[in-house]
Amino acid sequence: MPGIDETRPFVPVNIAILTVSDSRTLETDTSGQTLVDRAEAAGHKVADRAIVTDDVDRIQAKLKQWIADPEIDCVISTGGTGVTGRDVTPEAFEALYEKHIAGFGEAFRHISFQKIGTSAMQSRATAGVAGGTYLFALPGSSGACRDGWDDILVYQLDNRFRPCNFVEIMPRLLEQGEGTIVNTASVLGLVPSAHVPAYCASKFAVVGLSESLDLEVKASGVRVLVLCPGIIHTDILNKTP
Repeated sequence: MPGIDETRPFVPVNIAILTVSDSRTLETDTSGQTLVDRAEAAGHKVADRAIVTDDVDRIQAKLKQWIADPEIDCVISTGGTGVTGRDVTPEAFEALYEKHIAGFGEAFRHISFQKIGTSAMQSRATAGVAGGTYLFALPGSSGACRDGWDDILVYQLDNRFRPCNFVEIMPRLLEQGEGTIVNTASVLGLVPSAHVPAYCASKFAVVGLSESLDLEVKASGVRVLVLCPGIIHTDILNKTP
């Protein structure tokens, strides 16, 4: 049966909260505050928070900034997931994904269907992975944020949840197999050469699995050798920023 394994340690996740809205401010952003309150109550750290307008370029600029930040493991957004002309959050998010977590949107709409019936199909909630960072996009209502956190994220962002959760696989999000080159769109152009060691160390060390972590920067460009359990001899090459 799924549930919390109390024998495992809780691992706080660094979360950034993004509100997508043309009109909200920090004072009126009840949905963003709902996510902040729930994340902190669960024991996580809200590393940053921002509000951007319903504009693909502005949404992606903020996402890229956070993806490149070694102190942020996960982004949760609220707003802009509907089907009107101004709803562009899914387009902004999905263009950055390296892997699409299709089950997140499916699970969210299933949960919503139990509460609002067929109206749930108007939600385009989505999730994916980019540059070793989880990206989750929820609708703009406070109720939707409560549903997304209380019924999905509170469990999947808890290292103790069984049979599996998103936190325990964080150290492997950039893994491409032994001796292969990680040369993804999210890494290239998003992580300045000088920051690659810290970026990789943070992403791979989230749940304390990298006790033997060893980073080696070569003179020509950036070549990071990661040595830790399950991630052996993986080279990460980054172009000149």
